[in-house]
Amino acid sequence: MDLQSILDEIEPLERDGGAEASDLDYWSQRDVFPPSVGVRPSHARPDLPGFEDEPHEAYSERSREVAVDEDGVPYYVAGGEVLSPEAYAKLESAPELDRPAFSWTIESRPEAETALGKRAKLEREILGLKAEKLAITKNIDSQIRDVESRLKWWDFRFAINLIEFARSILGKTKTVKFSRGQVAFRNKAATIEITDNDAAVEWARKWAPEIIKKREYVNKTDLAPTLARLAEEGVDTTLVFVKEIPAVENAPSISTGIE
Repeated sequence: MDLQSILDEIEPLERDGGAEASDLDYWSQRDVFPPSVGVRPSHARPDLPGFEDEPHEAYSERSREVAVDEDGVPYYVAGGEVLSPEAYAKLESAPELDRPAFSWTIESRPEAETALGKRAKLEREILGLKAEKLAITKNIDSQIRDVESRLKWWDFRFAINLIEFARSILGKTKTVKFSRGQVAFRNKAATIEITDNDAAVEWARKWAPEIIKKREYVNKTDLAPTLARLAEEGVDTTLVFVKEIPAVENAPSISTGIE
């Protein structure tokens, strides 16, 4: 298929304003340029046999194909996204899974150790990523502080002079525009700024307690006995914003010691 033929196929989609979104998505994700053209986009899936010749329906089914990795975690083959247990349970129909040799059952201490080892590995990975995120954030914050210090020096060196120059060429408008920014002159009403909130609250307790802002919330520790009392009085306590968690005797807790 040459380039003109490809364009001829795409043109009806462009003309038809009511084209289905799924059809457009199909064109955006498949190999628009076949191998004969010598161009393969980075989103091409060479691991999907016959991808270039598949009809739209076949591609949609293949994009929902699920596989399981060595840790027993299901994921979409096409995109690599991990399925949550809830999402996996809600799949209307799942193709045959390429399950690894890992056993889903634990019937011996060695198997229990293997399962806990897998959990410990994931918890270590989470801690490592959190530590890396913290380190990166600290480094970026340090860079921001450095640039903010340089910006203060810019204000010290140039701001007053720039404002004076802009005022000298100010026309009928109140804004002087440049290619890399602008200087605007606006009337500002007098105002105040609170520099110490704790001191302001203490002062307001004596002179104007009504201006102290309070955050309203309901504590579950207070709500639970209230609901129990109302239930005894015959009041319907079925609330959409409350999730009841039943009591459990000898509730299990799994820990690998990694925190």
